[in-house]
Amino acid sequence: KAYSKIELARAAGVSGETFRRWLRSDKAVLEEHHVGPKTKILPPKVVRYLCEKYDIEIEVKQEIAGKNELFAQNSCICALF
Repeated sequence: KAYSKIELARAAGVSGETFRRWLRSDKAVLEEHHVGPKTKILPPKVVRYLCEKYDIEIEVKQEIAGKNELFAQNSCICALF
């Protein structure tokens, strides 16, 4: 799932400025996915990469057996998407 930079910063428990600093250190990887400083929404592959690198937990709703349940795991659950 795609996330905004601010959503991912909140999930990581850091300020927007700290998150932007992290992104600057990953400039080469982000450029490969056409993500620049002004990009607001991060594509799923970039979200997965950042979750794994910075150990960010995100919560995602998943449909299981007809029931909506909330999941969060240490390794980025977004890797399922």
